[in-house]
Amino acid sequence: MSEQSQQDLQRAEEARSFLVLRVQKFMDHARNADTATLTAQIYYFLQSLGAEEALQKLTDGLRACGDLPNADEACGNGM
Repeated sequence: MSEQSQQDLQRAEEARSFLVLRVQKFMDHARNADTATLTAQIYYFLQSLGAEEALQKLTDGLRACGDLPNADEACGNGM
């Protein structure tokens, strides 16, 4: 196996490990949940994946480029 393939395999394993733990936790908490609990669990799941930070980086990048309408839409202010 080439060095690149080994690195790719290592990154894939890290990604799998990152996701499996979070998905399992979500499934455990969401199983048989009512609507309010399920909604909260989806939020927490997305938070555990880093969605808030990613959205903030996207918004900051759009603002830095002067793309205020898309920045506002990305953070929910454009609705």
